[in-house]
Amino acid sequence: LEPARPPASRNFGERVPPRRIHPYLLPMGEKLSRVSSVAAALAVLLMTALLSVGVVEPASSTTRRAAPPTATFTVSSFNVLGASHTPPGSSRASGTTRIVWAKQLLDQHHVQVAGFQEMQAVQYTKFAQIAGSSWALYPGLTMLKRDSENSIGWRTDTFDLVWASTVKIPYFNGSLRSMPVVLLREKSTGMLAYFANVHNPATNRHHGGNDHWRRKAILREAQLARKLHATGVPVFLTGDMNEREQAFCPITGKAPMRAARGGSHTGGR
Repeated sequence: LEPARPPASRNFGERVPPRRIHPYLLPMGEKLSRVSSVAAALAVLLMTALLSVGVVEPASSTTRRAAPPTATFTVSSFNVLGASHTPPGSSRASGTTRIVWAKQLLDQHHVQVAGFQEMQAVQYTKFAQIAGSSWALYPGLTMLKRDSENSIGWRTDTFDLVWASTVKIPYFNGSLRSMPVVLLREKSTGMLAYFANVHNPATNRHHGGNDHWRRKAILREAQLARKLHATGVPVFLTGDMNEREQAFCPITGKAPMRAARGGSHTGGR
C-alpha cells in the first residue's frame, strides 16, 4: 500500500495547497447517533470524534499543567446511491434530487467530514452547485470515472487539507479501484487526523461471486489502518463494506480500530 500522490483536492471555490504539518495527535473517543433516512437508500452514520494531545513539561516544572486541547467534529459515512440506479421514470427520486436532500442532512446534523460512496458525476456537480466553497472533496472528478464515485468531503471552515492520496482496493471480479485517503488539519487546534473512505464489492444477482474479493478488500483496509495508526495520528475509516460481522471482526481484530457502535471480537475474529 504505497500509493502514488494524486492531484490536489477539489474545493468548489479554491484549490487547497498541501501543507506539511508535524503530527502530534494522541487518543480519540467517539459516539454514534442514528438519523432517519428521508428517502429510499439514503442513510447517514454519524459519530463525534474527540481528539486530544498531551502537554509535555520538564520534570522540575512546578507550573500547573494546562488542559490538553481538544477538537470535536462529526463524521458521516454516506452511500448516496448512484444516480444510475434511479434514472428518469423510475419509482424513486433522481440522483440530483437526492443529493440536495443529502446536503440538507449533512447540514441538519452538523457534519464536518463525510465519506461518500456512489457519488456519481451528476450528483457531484449538483453538490458543488449548492455547497459552493463551503465544502471540498477529494478526489471529486479528478480521476477516472469509476474512481471518482467515492470521495471524502470536509467543511472548509473546519478543516484544511494537509495530504491526499489513494489506495487500490479490490472491487467487482477483483478489479482494483482507487479509494481516497486524506490527512486533515482541524483549524481551531491544528490537530491532525487521517480519513479513509472505501466501497467494497457486493455479491448480488448482477454481480455474483464477489465474496472472495470482498474479504481481500477488508484485509487490505485493515492493513491500511495499521499503517496509518503507526504514525501516531488518529485514523477514521468510513465506507460501504457490504458486510456486517465479516467486516467488523477483521478490521477491529487485525487493526487497532474501534467501531462507532461498539462490539467485541475474539482472537482477531
